[in-house]
Amino acid sequence: MNISEFEIVQHANMNVLEIFMVEVTSRMLHGHDDLEIGLLLKGELNLNLQNDQIRLKANDIYILNSYQFHSFTKTENDNLLMVFQIPSELYGRIETGLDHVWFQNNIIRSGNVHRRIHSLLLSCAELYYSDVPYKNVQCTSIILNILYTILTGTNLSVTPEQTSISMHINTGRLDRITEFIANHYTEKISLSMLAEKEHLSEFYLSHWIREMLGLSFQDYLNHFRFEHALRLINSGSSLGILDIALDSGFSSSRYLNSAFEKYLGMTVKQYMASDKTIKPKPMELPIDNIQERYSFEKCKFELEKIQG
Repeated sequence: MNISEFEIVQHANMNVLEIFMVEVTSRMLHGHDDLEIGLLLKGELNLNLQNDQIRLKANDIYILNSYQFHSFTKTENDNLLMVFQIPSELYGRIETGLDHVWFQNNIIRSGNVHRRIHSLLLSCAELYYSDVPYKNVQCTSIILNILYTILTGTNLSVTPEQTSISMHINTGRLDRITEFIANHYTEKISLSMLAEKEHLSEFYLSHWIREMLGLSFQDYLNHFRFEHALRLINSGSSLGILDIALDSGFSSSRYLNSAFEKYLGMTVKQYMASDKTIKPKPMELPIDNIQERYSFEKCKFELEKIQG
């Protein structure tokens, strides 16, 4: 499975900020150092914060703290998301402890704070995608204004330094584990193999994965394998059931059947005999990255439409 199915484009070069627009189908669970602020410009989109799923609607604003795990899944409607990624270096030196602030209001839908941030985000994006002189300085000023609005208008707490260090470690570990599974799920891999790679006990890693992903290592791995088998069948493959199982990473057709019964409510043979219009039960935790990231020119065009 290709875990990088999105278009990578070169945006305006700013060391203190990145802004991009993207249509999201799915985005795997991940975290990063940057503070992320998103504005849903069109449609709807599911934001998954570990075990909580939040449906974003047009004009909703979300705030994701540094190292806060999150993923996205598409709803039945299309979407267009504008994302602002702000490195902590931009504001961490301005005031002691500012880089350890944890914003508790992840979603802002209405009110004066929403209107203020919404206006500032659009103004910042308009500058970002322009050629005006000293736009880096202007964008930085607006971002700091946005942060001040969030700091003074929403609930927050301060994360202890040791907690921040642990979150940083967890982010790196999660990225390594999910990437390894995505690249090797058709092979014989085990929890003990991952535990050895991460220099952890198998017992500890098992509990850690369940806490981070909300499901067991084996369930997460089997979902990759099930999706692979489903694609093989839907593509008209002439492989037999056992060969499909082995090609997908299952050790036997029995385990493949168990996955089909879990996600489709029928055996592999029953699904093959069906019209194949049955969709698997949706998984709140996406296992791949499918999104279209807009070019600089297309972002500029969309902003011009929004601004009228």
